[in-house]
Amino acid sequence: MASFVSLSAELILMIAQELTESEDLFNFRQSCRYLQHCSKPHYLRRYFYRRRHMFSRHSLEVLQKIVSDDALSITLHELVIGIDHLTDEPPLEDPLPFQLWVEDSSMRTNLDVNRSSYNQYLADQNNLLDSGLGAAYLTGILSKTKNCKALTIDNDHRSWGAGFLKRQTGVYPTTDLNWRDSQEFIAKAVEAVFVALTASGVQLQALEIYTSPDMPPISPEALALPWLQPLELPFSASLISLVLAIETGDVYDLEPRAWPKIVTRFILHFPSLETLGLFFEPRIEPECFHAISQALYIPRLRTLKLSTVSCTGDDLTQLFRSHQATLQEDDMDICIQGDDIAFPSVKIEASGGSRA
Repeated sequence: MASFVSLSAELILMIAQELTESEDLFNFRQSCRYLQHCSKPHYLRRYFYRRRHMFSRHSLEVLQKIVSDDALSITLHELVIGIDHLTDEPPLEDPLPFQLWVEDSSMRTNLDVNRSSYNQYLADQNNLLDSGLGAAYLTGILSKTKNCKALTIDNDHRSWGAGFLKRQTGVYPTTDLNWRDSQEFIAKAVEAVFVALTASGVQLQALEIYTSPDMPPISPEALALPWLQPLELPFSASLISLVLAIETGDVYDLEPRAWPKIVTRFILHFPSLETLGLFFEPRIEPECFHAISQALYIPRLRTLKLSTVSCTGDDLTQLFRSHQATLQEDDMDICIQGDDIAFPSVKIEASGGSRA
């Protein structure tokens, strides 16, 4: 051990960064106080800079304890709310989030569900959202964070608390939104997040709401939030990056003339946006994109990302002309219908050599 203790703090930190397995890092830090002290910056950043939790009592209570610690509360910079949840009926096999499925789809296991325990945690999950307790938990958590400026709602990985539910019920919570009760869950979860963001007064800078490619995104109606319309959100002026993945009607029963207005109205709550990403599933049709392109104007927009869009050249031209004073970069997966002859010259003029 003397050889380790004789090393500089910088070298100790470099060694800690090379320990990819959590068990190895924990054992390394427990060797002596000097190693523990020198590796602390890496340890905090690795496990507390970005936290992924879900709407379950156990998960939120753990996060609450984390932010109650002064050192940990200032370390948290990014909060991910996973859409892990229990459905009315247990699945036939363990659900796999997208990234785990990509890594090894054979990880699915046969289930031995404890139905009594499952129903208990399902009822607690529903009560958490229906009673407002989940929003209250999250409000208290966000109020204690000093540096948390980014919030994401997604389903890429299992959240903290999913393993606990597996041990208690015999099955992992799902991250799928194909079922009606799942769609109701995500709508309530999104609302709870915005209630908490509003009540806590956090000055958010980045917000992302999306799902993995193999699953339907959220319904645009989840962004309607009627109580939100007359309010100015605490982070309306501070938000500079917004990414949304939107379902356009295959899964949800949507009115084509109504939902684009909901999406646009939501985006316009944030006039300081510099980066906007809009991803649609399935491909948005020209008439729906027309409504968005005509109404959308963000005075500071510098980066625009559009994916799976069908539109006319006129609508795309209108969108670029509205932002030609500020737009510097675009990244698009689009299908232009009709006469698009004018588009290339307008694009170059508007975005100053942007990439598409």
